[in-house]
Amino acid sequence: MDREVPLRVAVVGTGLAGLTTAYLLQNDRQQRYAVTLFERAESLSFDSASVAIRDENSGSIERIDLPMRALAGGYYANVIRMYDHLGIPYHPVRFLFSFARAKSAHEADAGASAKTSAGREPGEYFVHASNLHQVPPWPGKRGVLAHLFEVLYLVLCQFWFTVACFVVRPLSSGSEGGETLGEYLERIWMPRRYTTHYLLPILSGVSTCSHAELLAFPASDVVNYKKLSHGQQHYTVCGGVHQVEARLAKEMKDVRLGACVAEVAPSTDGWVAVCWQSASNPAGPVVSEIFDRVILAVSPDVARKIFSPLRNVPQNRIRWRDGADGGITYNARRGGCEHLPTGSTGQHEESAEDGEVHKNPKDDSEQSNNSGDNE
Repeated sequence: MDREVPLRVAVVGTGLAGLTTAYLLQNDRQQRYAVTLFERAESLSFDSASVAIRDENSGSIERIDLPMRALAGGYYANVIRMYDHLGIPYHPVRFLFSFARAKSAHEADAGASAKTSAGREPGEYFVHASNLHQVPPWPGKRGVLAHLFEVLYLVLCQFWFTVACFVVRPLSSGSEGGETLGEYLERIWMPRRYTTHYLLPILSGVSTCSHAELLAFPASDVVNYKKLSHGQQHYTVCGGVHQVEARLAKEMKDVRLGACVAEVAPSTDGWVAVCWQSASNPAGPVVSEIFDRVILAVSPDVARKIFSPLRNVPQNRIRWRDGADGGITYNARRGGCEHLPTGSTGQHEESAEDGEVHKNPKDDSEQSNNSGDNE
């Protein structure tokens, strides 16, 4: 019997989600799909921001993943299983989180240097060791007694946040479809200072978003992350995630780099048209190709821009106000998606941004038994 013609599937975006989806479809045992990858940049995006640094003394080159891509055991169990399946080595890692406050534009222009409340003075105000593998280092900007009180305050706040995540379930009803993180933190009486100075910086680094956007997240997402990753080890890929990118894309036969997708338009007869043009020649011709299925492995704002049925979906703007009291207002909407029948895997996208929390890795030769969480 003749083999059926495979379905043509376009995958837009080459981050971990796009590459993983393309890999699963391309390696389907029944060979049901012919996959085409579209990427606007001239290289695959998953590892595109990473940098290579040469050690001047030894001459060795170290690959630095940007944004930070560390796997929290428990929460990213599917990603870890995928790495095992692909034969990609990874190792446990410990971090030091440096919490710091940058000068505002007004302070920089005025040369302001007066001290205010703890955490409001420009510069580092706390250093946290992931998995509590060492005593919190003294940042040197406050007295020893004040530092001890700060550590005690953080222990109590973190203990309460952890307990709340396990015993206080986020509300599932509401005008926007569920309780946001901001609403949840208010309901559990989380101290505002702990939220603005510690919890939001570290979680926004993990989520690669602003504080306002994080507060508009579904509370269930953050609570589940905390519950699943609590007490688990953290891992990074040996040599950098470019190994993951190369392995997932190795067997791809049709990769369109420098291809800017302008529109994805479904037709009444079931086909989907992908309109794209060369990213290096915006004035060039627009090419239209027909596919059986199209997968948008891009951020929601990009998906809304290029997928015509989403353009009329109401979009609420996230509003942000950060005053002396740390007051914040926010709003957001959430949606859903559709998938093709095949195997599944998790995905991971972690990083630090906004200059508010930084990770300095301390490599471990073997897995630590210390408990705790890097949040």
